[in-house]
Amino acid sequence: MRIIIIIIIIVIVVVVVIIISSIIIIIISSSSSNIIIIIVIIVIIVIIIIIIIIIIIIIIIIIIIIIIIIIIYVIIFIIIIINIINIIIKIIILLLLL
Repeated sequence: MRIIIIIIIIVIVVVVVIIISSIIIIIISSSSSNIIIIIVIIVIIVIIIIIIIIIIIIIIIIIIIIIIIIIIYVIIFIIIIINIINIIIKIIILLLLL
């Protein structure tokens, strides 16, 4: 869980830094006629960042699901082994009683 929180914080910081730098670029170049181009570039950058965030979140969710599935399989395996041992013990006890 800590890793997920750290990744989300890093992504948020990167997005904020890029947005702030984009605003600074707009302010600096506002005197020129290239404002529209800069705005388009900023929008593209923000869209790319959003896509990256979504991909990271999807990867994290997939990893969590895989871990949960593995844990469930391990628990099922342990239960099966315990049941087998239980059956063997019962058989041994029955044989000893005979």
